[in-house]
Amino acid sequence: MKQIVKELVKELTEYKRIFKPNKYLSNADKKMDFADLSNLIGWLLQWQKSIKHNKLPQSDYFFKDYYLLSNILQKRFKNLFEYCPELSEIFILEDDKIIYNPDLTQEEKQEIIDFIDENHTILIRIRETKK
Repeated sequence: MKQIVKELVKELTEYKRIFKPNKYLSNADKKMDFADLSNLIGWLLQWQKSIKHNKLPQSDYFFKDYYLLSNILQKRFKNLFEYCPELSEIFILEDDKIIYNPDLTQEEKQEIIDFIDENHTILIRIRETKK
């Protein structure tokens, strides 16, 4: 796997844990709303974990070879890819979906998926309201 891909995948997983950009996400962090950036990164990471565990939701937008985007998400991901062009080393943003960069080998894709699986935990927050 190329060095830039290793560094970027590491930064993506770290961002979801400590919410601080390092190198590649710093421009996006400055120009995007925190919640928006965090959510978009989270969805990319969740897509990879879903692939790893073969738990792709039937009614969702995650598929093994692509992530289908709604009209709203297309605009939001367009901003992310504009502010962090290095993401194109891993993913390519097409009109209504995100795919893997065709230059990646199957082994590299699997390394990315495995790294994300090992280094990213999906947090579920449950909020209880008092009646």
